[in-house]
Amino acid sequence: GRTLAHRRGWLLVGLAAAAGFGVDVVTGHAAAGPGWPIQIASQWLHGVSAGVWLGGLTGLLLVLPSTPQGDRLGSARRYSFVAGIMLAIVVVTGVIRAIQEIGTLDALVTTEFGRDVLAKSVVLLGLALLGAFNRFVTLRNAERLSGRMRNIGGAELVLAVIVLGLSGLLVNQTPPASGGS
Repeated sequence: GRTLAHRRGWLLVGLAAAAGFGVDVVTGHAAAGPGWPIQIASQWLHGVSAGVWLGGLTGLLLVLPSTPQGDRLGSARRYSFVAGIMLAIVVVTGVIRAIQEIGTLDALVTTEFGRDVLAKSVVLLGLALLGAFNRFVTLRNAERLSGRMRNIGGAELVLAVIVLGLSGLLVNQTPPASGGS
């Protein structure tokens, strides 16, 4: 009944967000230049996967305190499994996009765009390490789950905001492979 309708509503919200992001992608860097179908697909999958990963973390942190004690660990483990898959997709699609947009190792370190990609990658690594700590340490101790998950998850979200800010910088710069070095 009500739970299924609630899930359908969230599914529709997610699909609308994914479609909206698709519109943004087809009007951005990914749509310009050679190999654009793969680039559009990579960029769309990159953003949607990041949204599922970080939106899921936000949702988990919001509902965990009101989740019955016996269900918390299972909920957190289910989220962690999905988050690991989403992180892998974010990394693979990010590498595909970086290769296309930057073009050379030299441009990775000598252009503002390349340096911003490196900065984003370093912050993303920190974010992934915090997530790994939650997955492999926090989820082993159900008694400490809520407090530790909230603290580390909160730190993950702070780093996520930094990653999103760096992504915003990249959107407003001409990629080196487009001749904007």
